Amino acid sequence: MILKIPKLYTEEKIGQGPKKNIIIYLISNENELHLKIVTTDEIKIVAADNSNNHYCITSNKNDVDDNCEYVLLAKKFTSNDVQNSLIAVTHWLKHPQKNNHSVYSITNSWKNTFNFKEEDPIEGNIGLRNPQIGAIHSILGHLTNANDIATVVLPTGTGKTETMMSILVANRCEKLLVTVPSDPLRNQLANKFSNFGLLKQLDKNGKSILDQTAKYPKVGILQTGFKTVEELETFFDQCNVIISTMDLVAGRPFEQLEK
Repeated sequence: MILKIPKLYTEEKIGQGPKKNIIIYLISNENELHLKIVTTDEIKIVAADNSNNHYCITSNKNDVDDNCEYVLLAKKFTSNDVQNSLIAVTHWLKHPQKNNHSVYSITNSWKNTFNFKEEDPIEGNIGLRNPQIGAIHSILGHLTNANDIATVVLPTGTGKTETMMSILVANRCEKLLVTVPSDPLRNQLANKFSNFGLLKQLDKNGKSILDQTAKYPKVGILQTGFKTVEELETFFDQCNVIISTMDLVAGRPFEQLEK
């Protein structure tokens, strides 16, 4: 049986007012599983993958197999749906990795996972463009002995976001603050960082810029300011990447900017 599973992610809203700061974390992306059915009835299926991990797919969230670590809620299905892999899964009910990811474990998962994989447009293979590769080498070289601020200029359309994400992983940055000029761009960039954009996409040879073992970052979206330095530190401590607008950052008190 082939089962299409939804992405697994968490979203935490922080703050008291109408505008809240948000931390999003993608644990696993959408995927297809090839499963072997173990047991089945009218509302529930228990199936196993090649590693003998057991999945419970149920149309009743109150009727699950407690022996299964992976539990998915699905719309009502028929025996024909099961035979033809037409089960419509809506979301996860239970997953062993749902609440077990610190920012440090995420950063540690990036060790030796970045590959300088070049783009091959003729073969249709995803990869980095020459300006991106040059910029990444230059930035990593600068960061080995950085005593001053560096400015990197890339032409329009080169892929600045993928370059930033590559540096985040290759250098295993503890924190990355990205400022943008507008709210729509902030949200667009946050979504791209949360799933690593093109970096984890496999080409036709099954290769990617970033190994599949690398965890996705916890991305903080700043939509409002903090009342105290302590609030700021608490929020930042929970994020690998923080994305804000320039106006919001510029309007912060000096003691918060200093942090």
